[in-house]
Amino acid sequence: MAGVSNPKIQWIIPMLVAVPAILCTAALGKTIYVGDVGQADFDTIQAGIDAALDGDTVLVAPGEYVITEPITFRGKAITVKSETGSDETTIRMGTPADTERASVVVFENNETVASVLEGFTITGGTGFRLWVPGESEFAWCGGGILFHASSGTVRNCAIVQNRAKHAGGVMTCSGAFVILIDCIVAGNTAEGGACGGVMCWDSSSVIMTECIIRGNSTMSAGGGVCCGSHDSSTPSSVTMTNCEIMSNTAARFGGGIYARNASATLTNCVIARNTGGWGGGGVGTSGGSYYGPSSIQITNCTITGNSGAVDAGGGGVVSYGRGSIGAGSITITNSIICGNTSAKGPEISLMGGEKIRVAYSNVTGGQTKANVEGGSTLDWSGGNIDADPYFADPNNEDYHLKSQAGRWDPNSQTWVQDDVTSPCIDAGDPNSDWSAELWPHGERINMGAYGGTREASMSTHPEVMSLPRVAFIYSSDSEAAESFRSLLVGYGCSTTLIALDDVPATPLDSYDLVIVGDDTEDAAAWNDPQVVPAIEGSGRSIIGMGEGGYDFFGMLELPIGRPNGMHGDGSSIYTVDPNSSLFSTPYSIDIPEDEIIQLYTEFGLVLLYLWPVPETVTVLGGAVNQPGYYPLAREHDRYLFWGFTESPLKMTEDGKRLFINTVIRTANKAWES
Repeated sequence: MAGVSNPKIQWIIPMLVAVPAILCTAALGKTIYVGDVGQADFDTIQAGIDAALDGDTVLVAPGEYVITEPITFRGKAITVKSETGSDETTIRMGTPADTERASVVVFENNETVASVLEGFTITGGTGFRLWVPGESEFAWCGGGILFHASSGTVRNCAIVQNRAKHAGGVMTCSGAFVILIDCIVAGNTAEGGACGGVMCWDSSSVIMTECIIRGNSTMSAGGGVCCGSHDSSTPSSVTMTNCEIMSNTAARFGGGIYARNASATLTNCVIARNTGGWGGGGVGTSGGSYYGPSSIQITNCTITGNSGAVDAGGGGVVSYGRGSIGAGSITITNSIICGNTSAKGPEISLMGGEKIRVAYSNVTGGQTKANVEGGSTLDWSGGNIDADPYFADPNNEDYHLKSQAGRWDPNSQTWVQDDVTSPCIDAGDPNSDWSAELWPHGERINMGAYGGTREASMSTHPEVMSLPRVAFIYSSDSEAAESFRSLLVGYGCSTTLIALDDVPATPLDSYDLVIVGDDTEDAAAWNDPQVVPAIEGSGRSIIGMGEGGYDFFGMLELPIGRPNGMHGDGSSIYTVDPNSSLFSTPYSIDIPEDEIIQLYTEFGLVLLYLWPVPETVTVLGGAVNQPGYYPLAREHDRYLFWGFTESPLKMTEDGKRLFINTVIRTANKAWES
C-alpha cells in the first residue's frame, strides 16, 4: 500500500521512451537552487522556474514558501523538487493577488508528464475560476493543484487542507493526463460542488500509484475521487493501484470513489470507512441518458467499513442507472466486500438497469443480501464465498489477512504468525497471477488488497519445507548484517543477528540455520576455543558466506573451506545443473540459454578449487570460464558455501531469490539425492 511499498511504476518507462528528446535534455540539465540562504540562486520557487530550461531541476531548500500567485511551470519539461521532502517543505497560498487564480500550483501551458513536482506539502489553496460546461457557469476548481488542458507528474507530495467548489485537492480537466505517485491527498473540501480529493473530468486521465486519499469531503459526489464528465461525449478514466481510500465523505454518491461517464480501474486498493449520503459509501457510479455509462474494474481490493444511506443503498458498492443509455457495469474479482452498512444492500446495490459481475470474492451475506432492482443484473459467477476474512486489526486499519503460516505486520515490519488462517488465502481466481506472493503459498492468488503482492499472507498449503529461524553471525560489519536480516525477514525467515563474541553464550540449537558472515574472516573471537564447537555442536545446518565462511569451513577441515580455493572477481555463476530444484523452488529463477545467472552488481568472491570434486561435495554454481572453480557448493547436506562477499544491497533480484532458495533448502536439508 501507500508508502510500501513499489514495483508499480513500470508503466512509466514506455511512456517516457516516447519522448527521447526530453530524456536526453534532462540528462544534461542543470540544477537551480532556491532558498533564503546566500548560496541559493533565487529566493522564490517561481523565479527558479522562470530561469529554468527544459531538462533542468529546480531544487528547493526546506521551509515554508507563502505565495500570492499560483506556481506555474510555464510549459517547461523540468523537475521542481524539494531537498528534504514534503514534511519539511511547504508551498502555502497566502492572500491571493487575484481571487480567481488561487490554486497553489497550476499546470496550464500544455505541459507533459515530463513536468514533475516532487516532495512538497501543498496547502491553503482556494481554487481557479474555470468555465464548467455541465453547470453553464464559472466555478472555482482545484484548490491544491489544477491541471487544465495540460499534463504533469506529481511525486511524494502532500496535498492537504485546500478547498474549492469542485475538487478541493486536485483537479484534472480538458484532456489532461496526470500521474500521481506516493502522494497524500487529505483534508480537502469541495464546497458546494463535486469531489473533495482528486477530480478527473472531461476527457482526462489520472494514474495513481501508492497514494493515500483520506479525510476529504464534498457536498455532492465523490468524497475521495471523482471521475467523469458533463456529457457522454467526453469520458474520462482513472487508474488506481496500491492506494488507500479511507474516511472520505460525500453528501451524495461515492464516499470513496465516484464514476459518471467514466472508466475506473482499481487494483490492490483498500477502500474503507467512507460515507456516501445517497449510497455507495465505498464505490458509487450513476448514469443517465445524458451522462452515458461507466465501467469499473475492481480487482484484489478490500472494501470494508463503508456506509451508504437508504436512497440507493450499497454501503460497499452501488451502481445507479437513470436512463436507456445509462446502464453501466462493474466487475469485481478477487476482492473482499464485508462489514459495510446500509439499510438496503449493505454490501452491493444495483438500480436502474445496471450490471455487476462478482467472481472469486468474499462478500458478506452472499448473493441473497445484494439489492437488485429496476431491471438490473447481478452475475454471481464462480468462486465466491461468504466468510469472516479474519483481518489482522481492522480497528487500527490493518486489513492484512490472518495466517498461521505468516502475515506481514506493517508496524513491526516483520512476518508474524496467527492462531487462525483466513479463508481468503489461496481463494482467488486460479487464472490470476500469484507469482509475486511469497512462499509458502498454494500457487493461487489471495483475495483482498494484498493478494498478488509481496504482502500477501502466507498459505498453510502442505509443504515439504518450512520457513527457517536463522541465526546470522557477524563480526564488525553491522550494516551488511542488517541488510541480510532485512532480506531474510522480508521473505518470512525470522532472523537474529549474533555477534561472534556472543556465540558461546547463545543457544544456537534453538535456530534452524546458522549463517557465518563474510566479515568474520580473521576475527579475534575465533581465538576463543568455545566459538567453533558452539557453532558446529549446535547440530544445525550452516551456510558460510565469503571469506568468513571459507575460514570457518577450513577450521572444520572440510573440502569446501580454506585452503582449497582462491580469491576471485565475479558477479555471476554458471548453473551446473539447470534442472536442479534450487533454481525453481520455492522461487523460480529464469535461466538464460548460456546458463549464466548474474547474482550481484559488483564483483568479489571466494572460489573453491574442487578438481576432482570430492564424493561428499555437490557443486551447484561454477565460476564463469574457470573450470574446476566453484563459488557455490554444499557438503554432507548440512554445510553450504556461498562464496560471494557483497551484501544484499549489491544483489540482483535473481541473486536475492537464489540466496533465499539456498537458505530455505539448506535449513530443511531439502536436496536431491
